[in-house]
Formats: sequence, structure tokens, C-alpha cells
Amino acid sequence: MVEAFYLLNCRSLTRSIFALGIFSNVWVLLGIGLIIVVQLLFTYAPVMNGLFHSSPISGEAWLRIVVVAVSAFAAVELEKWIRFGRCKISVQND
Repeated sequence: MVEAFYLLNCRSLTRSIFALGIFSNVWVLLGIGLIIVVQLLFTYAPVMNGLFHSSPISGEAWLRIVVVAVSAFAAVELEKWIRFGRCKISVQND
């Protein structure tokens, strides 16, 4: 999940995802959707559990996963704002 959120961040190294538009690249969203579907199959399909000796995880575990992913997303967006957003503000004030 962190990689999926990071992929959204990496569409631009200097601009926020909100400046680019979340839906501006449909292929990225389709890829992330496919990754989520495959992950859910791997996690919950009995056939996959048997093949890979995996087992389903709880909703609480998914919540922790999403919290970590959103935290990583926020950290990268904050870093872009500090490095590039504030620079624009200070240049405009000079």
C-alpha cells in the first residue's frame, strides 16, 4: 500500500498530487486498482492461501496498513511543500 501511495506522489517530484489532479492519469489509478484486487485475492482466496501458505488478515491489520501508507504519503507531500512550495513563497516576497 505504501508503494501505491508513493506512486501517486512520484508522478511529480516538485508538485503536489492535488496540483496535478488525482484523476489526471487513469492508467496509474487502474494499476493501483489492479494491485489492490490481486492483493485481496492473495490474502483472502482459499486457493491462494493453500498455494502460498498465507492466511487472511483482520480489518484492524488493514487499518494499520492504510495508516502507515497515508503517513508515508503525507511525509512525501510535506517534503515537496518544504522544498518547493515554500521556495516559491519566499521568492515572491523578495
